[in-house]
Amino acid sequence: MPDSPAADASARGEVAVHELTVDSGWLIHVAALLQVLGLLLRRQLLLRIFLLAGSLAYVAYFYAHAVEPMWAPIFWSSVLGAANAVGIARLVLERLHFRHSEEERHFLETLEVLSPGELRRLMRLAQWHG
Repeated sequence: MPDSPAADASARGEVAVHELTVDSGWLIHVAALLQVLGLLLRRQLLLRIFLLAGSLAYVAYFYAHAVEPMWAPIFWSSVLGAANAVGIARLVLERLHFRHSEEERHFLETLEVLSPGELRRLMRLAQWHG
């Protein structure tokens, strides 16, 4: 028999916050829906943002739903979230227009198929003759 209302709520999959209990079972559905929606998107940045949000919801679920936090799933959901955060940072940095000369910006706008990051990588391999 649980010793306190908080332990009793935790045994039922609820989070007790100063005698207020909230069912955390819905978090797993939110997490899964965020990740499924993310995988349906074609834009990589939005896909990664939805996957990151899903990972955070999974972490919250694995922490709050069980009697004790489920550390292995929390760890691996955090690793997946961190990988997506790194991917998001790389995508954002690749899209920034810093370190381009006016000629390189004009070339980039004319070409329209390269991202600013792809142009930077290409320019490292090439020699600019302006």
